[in-house]
Formats: sequence, C-alpha cells, structure tokens
Amino acid sequence: EDEDDDDAAQPYVIDRMQFKRDYRGYLDRRREHIYVFTPGDEEPIQVTHGDYDDSDPVWSPDGKSIAFVSDRSDNPDLNYGSDVFIVDVDDENHPITQVTSNEGRDYSPAFSPDGRRIAYVTSTGPDVGGSALTPTKYLAITDIDADQREILTPDLDRNVSNPEFSANGRDIYFRLEDSGMNHLARVRARGGDVVREIDGDVSVRDFSMANGEIVVSLTTASTPAELYAFDDDLSQLTHITEATLDGIARAAVEKRRFESADGTPVEAFFVKPVGYEEGRSYPTILWLHGGPASQFNWGYNDTAQLFAANGYAVIMPNPRGSTGYGAEFAHGTVAAWGENDFDDVMAAIDHGIETGLVDPDRTGVGGWSYGGILTNYVITQTQRFKAAMSGASLGLVTSNYGHDQYQLMYELEFGLPWENPELWAELSPFNKVENITTPTLWMGGEVDWNVPINNSEQMYIAMKRLGQETQLVVYPNEHHGIRRPTFQRDRFGRWIAWFDQYLKPGAGPVAQSD
Repeated sequence: EDEDDDDAAQPYVIDRMQFKRDYRGYLDRRREHIYVFTPGDEEPIQVTHGDYDDSDPVWSPDGKSIAFVSDRSDNPDLNYGSDVFIVDVDDENHPITQVTSNEGRDYSPAFSPDGRRIAYVTSTGPDVGGSALTPTKYLAITDIDADQREILTPDLDRNVSNPEFSANGRDIYFRLEDSGMNHLARVRARGGDVVREIDGDVSVRDFSMANGEIVVSLTTASTPAELYAFDDDLSQLTHITEATLDGIARAAVEKRRFESADGTPVEAFFVKPVGYEEGRSYPTILWLHGGPASQFNWGYNDTAQLFAANGYAVIMPNPRGSTGYGAEFAHGTVAAWGENDFDDVMAAIDHGIETGLVDPDRTGVGGWSYGGILTNYVITQTQRFKAAMSGASLGLVTSNYGHDQYQLMYELEFGLPWENPELWAELSPFNKVENITTPTLWMGGEVDWNVPINNSEQMYIAMKRLGQETQLVVYPNEHHGIRRPTFQRDRFGRWIAWFDQYLKPGAGPVAQSD
C-alpha cells in the first residue's frame, strides 16, 4: 500500500450535467450559498439552502434581508438564466421571496434607499454564457412586492453593469460599455434619458456610492487604475500606480476606425512603440482579446505597454463578436468563429500597413483564451505572420465536449456534436493544422478547465509531427489565468523572446528552459 495515499480522499460521483468549473474542479453536488457572520459569533449562519448556487448578496437598507441571485429552475445545469430573490434574515426560518422571473439573466441587484425597489441588470432573451450569442444587458427596476420589470435603457444597444441608487433614490448610476470606453452614467429611476457623468477616453473599472458620495476606479490608456472622488468633477484620491511607474516611458495609444472586407466599420487601438519616430515602420504584434464577448478599451493595457517598451507597435482590434458596438455586431460570429472576426483583424493589420506604422515583413499575432482561439483561425488561414503565440486556446472542438466547462454553450451555439458534426469539424483549427507554417508558441495552465491544455498539446504535437517550428509551455497547477507572479513574469519574458526571435533581425533563439 502506498503510504502517500490520502485516506480522506473520496471518488467523485457525477450525476449532473454541469460537473466542472475552472478553479473549482469537479463539482459533485457542492453549491455556493449565502452565509451571515456576526462579529463575536463563533460560526456564520447559513441562510440559503438547496441544490442551487447563490451569489451577488446585498443587504437591504434596514439590515433585515438580503437580495441575491440564483437560478432556481427545475434544472439549473440546462440554462444560463438567473433571477433575483430576497431572503429574510431576521426570521429564523429564512423564508425566500422571488422578486424577478426571466428566461434570461437577472443579476447585480441594488436596493433603493427606502428598500421598496430593486434595480438590476437584465437581458430580454436567454443568456449563452460568454459566447457571441450573449444578449444585450439592460438596466431594469422592479418593486420588491411585484415582478413588474421596467427596462430603463430599452433603446440603449449597449451593455450596462453595477447599478447603484443615488442617496435620494431618484437616480440610478451604472457603468456603460460603449465603443472601447467604459463610462459612468445615470438615468432617472422613473425613466428618461441616459446621462453620461464620466465620459471620454477613459475606462471606469468600478464605482461605489455611500452617503451621497461617489468614488470611482478609473484608468486611461497611459495610467493604471487610481481612485477618484466624483462630484461633477474628478478629484484624485490615490497615487499608487503613479509612483510605481514614475520615470517609466509609456507608449502613445490612439483609436482608429476602418472598414472590414465587407464594408463593416471596425475599431482598433493602435499602440506606438516607445521612442516612436514619425515616418518609420515597426515590427508589429496583432494582439487579440478573449471572450469573444469582450472588448479592448481605453484602460491601461500592461501587455501592450510591455510590447511597446520592447520596440513593437501593437494593434488591438475589436472585431465582430466584441461587445460595446451593439447586438448585431456582437452576434456577427455566432456559429461562425474565424470568419467575420478573421476578416476584421486582417483589416486592422492592413490599415496599419497602409498608414505606415506596420512593417509588413515583421508582423506577429497572439492572444489568450478566445484571443488564442482567433489566433489559431488566423494562422490556419494565412501565412502572412512571421510568429504567433496562442495561449489557452482551442484545437479540436469535440475533444472539449464534456471535458471543459462549456458543454451547454456549445450545444446552444453549435448544436449537438453528433447531430451537427460538420459544423463542429469546421470550427476546429486542429483539422486545418497542416496549413500552419507560422512558428507558434503554445501556452496554458496545467489544470485549466475553461479551455483545457489538451487543446494546445494537440496543436503542438501536430505541428511538431509536421516539422514546423513550435514550442509548448505548460504552467504547473495553473488554471485559465496565470496567477503566480513568477509564472506571469516567465510568460511575459517568453512572449518577448519568441517574437524577438522571428520579428527582429539578429535575435537569438528562444530558451528551451530556465
């Protein structure tokens, strides 16, 4: 008998559809519930129960109840929906009242100051995880005693988040995502026009309200997030990141608009290398964001600044599938990954060449998560790039069905793999791996169950078998995001070394190990 065996370990017994989550592992029937802890007590009190996950808890103004979010349908594993509930904490039986009822997602609740209404984020159709099918997120309000949803932003074809009532209850503040920007906006609780309180080329990462005061976490393209007090004007409260970056040159960033192959307007952020000289063309990295339901914005991007500090121009496009440009644009890649978005990112690099920033003979491409997936679609369709970095990406789609955490998303967007095998095969970069001639660095976390490492392993071994230049780097005990600081530094260093080797004349080979 192995003395190292853990006698306490038990087998996982699986009988549910959603049985895995990245960072959580095998789920069994473990659920997330709401607990209340009173200082001085020995143990917290559990106030929600059942075979459901509960989240987003917020206290009512009188401190007697908690609003929270849960999917309490017959089988929560078969949908991405959620509703708002209230649990009575004062009552020892902790009765629960359902406040909203929606086939999509209702979440991020906020009580009005009088405790009679709740503002929240809603969607008007079924949610589909983080895929391009994800519907627009609207701001809504309802009385706690009646499920009568009123959407306060019905004509705003943009996502909202983080609603908070003003101290007098007349206004609701929220974050508004729009065309590469994140603004602080407000609307009357009874309805009306949306007013942007903080706008322009900034990104409001978060905000908090108390006693009539507003504090925001705000970032720009050249400055990481700092805290500001807001009262008509911004007053900076912290200077933490300023001190960190004191004396460090930062790259200039500009947002440009151009047309894709079919005439669709597309935007991208163009980052000039530190020390940029007008009239010169530079080695350039086309850097692709994850999601796809996400966007690059005016916030500080440390990856782009790292590349720029090492002499690269960087292009960060928001192709179709991105949020912030309306539902039609976001849905432009549904069940068609690597088509419209491929055209859009290629239009971005072409624009950079046409305007003189990009050296066409020294271009690289890369990204993480869906950014890595789109990288795979790029390098299987064109040989224009001299190097690629594909992080936490997809290879053979069917090999992920039941292995990663997106089984339901795949079914809703692609259909069942045995009923629609042609689409599943067409969407798999692995099936076109023989087209790849671009030297490619594959990366991922050893225990990533978001986009498992087996994808990168399969893409790597196929390229290796075909005699192409490639390398695989796996980070031990890491999930979808690489968190350990030493590994983060290692990853950044490998990115620079890989692109240097192929985009900069005279660069040495990439080290095989430390």
